[in-house]
Amino acid sequence: MHIYHLKFVNMSIQIDIGRRIRQARKTKGLTQQELAEALGFDRSFLSKIEAGLSDVTSSMLYDIAKYLDVSVAALYGEEPSPVLEREVKRLSELLETLSPDEVVIIKKVMYAFVESNKFRHKAVS
Repeated sequence: MHIYHLKFVNMSIQIDIGRRIRQARKTKGLTQQELAEALGFDRSFLSKIEAGLSDVTSSMLYDIAKYLDVSVAALYGEEPSPVLEREVKRLSELLETLSPDEVVIIKKVMYAFVESNKFRHKAVS
């Protein structure tokens, strides 16, 4: 992988994070000025972050996420979807209706399925 490719990937991530910060800020009803002041940033610096033109340290990202009441994972775009969360909850509720022996069987089937898919994906790659 070439250095310019790495720089492009990093820039793409910065742009995505900046876009999510802007979305979260607007959802909270804050202006750039208000958020910047609350975090001790200059408004122009926050503008560059939101545009993906400035690097954000992990501590800055943590502070931004905390102030906006979102997780750092959400700013990275790694939050599970609401549909997935509902499905996981539904499956969890179903598991609670089973006996301990049935849960053990289900777990074994799930693990076997996951392992089977790992090998299938390796064979295709």
